[in-house]
Amino acid sequence: MSTTLSVELLMREPVYGTHNRQQSMVRRLQELDEEDYISDFDVEIWGKRLDLDGDDWSHHATETAREKFRTFESWADEHDCSLEPAFTRRTSRIDPNEEPTEIVELPIMCLAVYDDGLRTLLPCSDGDDIYTVDDGIAALADEDVAVPGLDTRKIGTL
Repeated sequence: MSTTLSVELLMREPVYGTHNRQQSMVRRLQELDEEDYISDFDVEIWGKRLDLDGDDWSHHATETAREKFRTFESWADEHDCSLEPAFTRRTSRIDPNEEPTEIVELPIMCLAVYDDGLRTLLPCSDGDDIYTVDDGIAALADEDVAVPGLDTRKIGTL
């Protein structure tokens, strides 16, 4: 079995109680890679929040991260999905004399699947249903499991 799907697992810096779960996801992706369900995968660590309005002092809030989040939002719009509640937007004012900035609270883990562009992003919701990173892992291993963006497969992808 061969595939052209590549996966990116984005993880927040571990906080109490998340490390084992995050490492379990990395192991599951290694297994999918070894069994050729995916062509490759990367793991990226990001911060707790992302400042969308501009420069901030956090080394995690780079322009690349902002671009990636905007790509995620575009994908959600195209697939009639929402990134909430996993990605939560809010405004924040650190200095009372400055304008508030738009902040996105980032999820503990996020799974992005690519094949000629972004195919799916998890977690997401499409109305009443919420799709998790676990759902995405299951969909990569079993084509009968559907998540937004992976609900139809190209012939020969899995």
